[in-house]
Amino acid sequence: MSLPGVDTQSVRHTLDALSRVLDCSNCQTDALVLLMYFSSLTAAAARDAEQRRRLADEMAAARESAANLRAAIGAALSAAAEGDADPLWYLQDEYAAQKNAIHTEGW
Repeated sequence: MSLPGVDTQSVRHTLDALSRVLDCSNCQTDALVLLMYFSSLTAAAARDAEQRRRLADEMAAARESAANLRAAIGAALSAAAEGDADPLWYLQDEYAAQKNAIHTEGW
C-alpha cells in the first residue's frame, strides 16, 4: 500500500531491522515495544493519509459547488439584463441540484 507523505520503504526496513533484534534474548522486550511503537506510527500515518485524501475530496467538491453557484449567478444576472421573465430560474435550478446532491451523497 502506498501512503502519501510516508516513506513506506524506510518503515519496512526499520521494521525488518527491529524483527532481527527480537532474536536478542537480552533485549527482546525493548525491541518488541519498539516494534509495536513503529507499527502504531505506521497505522497513524495511514489514518492521516486517509483523512488528507478525504479533506482534499471535500475541498474539491466545495470548489465545484462555488463555481456552479457563481455560474448560476452570472446566468441569472444576464437573463435579468436581457429581460427574461424568470431570471432567478438559474439560481433555483442550481440550488435544487446542490440540495439534492447533499441528500444523495451525504455531503
